[in-house]
Amino acid sequence: MPALPAADAAAMEAARARAELQFGRDGSLARYIRDLWCCYAERTHNAALTLNWPAGVVQAKLECFLTKLIDHSFRTKHPQGTRVETEWPAQMCQAAFWWEIRAMVECSDEWRQVQEKLVELAEWQASRTPADIIDQAAKERGYSHDGLAQEIGVSPDTLTRIKKEHLVSAESYRKVAEFLGCTPEDLKPPQE
Repeated sequence: MPALPAADAAAMEAARARAELQFGRDGSLARYIRDLWCCYAERTHNAALTLNWPAGVVQAKLECFLTKLIDHSFRTKHPQGTRVETEWPAQMCQAAFWWEIRAMVECSDEWRQVQEKLVELAEWQASRTPADIIDQAAKERGYSHDGLAQEIGVSPDTLTRIKKEHLVSAESYRKVAEFLGCTPEDLKPPQE
């Protein structure tokens, strides 16, 4: 999955700067992590809608970001994490910190809202037809139907067959899906 679009990446940097300022004022590492994760979750959700990222991949991306954020924050900001020695109590402290912060984030209203948005994203993606996916891509990229087919490297008839949910070759599904940033299964007719 590509990185966040430039505007979302810039918003993340602004959120990081705000979180650093707040952390400098109150020293709350839990708030620092929650605020950054919430901003990242919102920006990732927006990018998923715009760029058609699958909901499952977005969920995995959010989980990975939270894990890395907790680990990085412990190493760079927590009093036990910034010590050089790697004694057992420091490792226990890191594990306790990780579970405490993770539980705090997962019990927050923001976490519930993100989970609801992910369900909505998955439902929206599941309800889209191949025609919706192809038409959206053509519109966003400024292509006519024939121009999009040419750019992808398939015939206009093949693109029409996909839009009408008729079977085409596996290679055609692969080419179109790769170009549109979806999976071949998103373009295939529903199985009965």
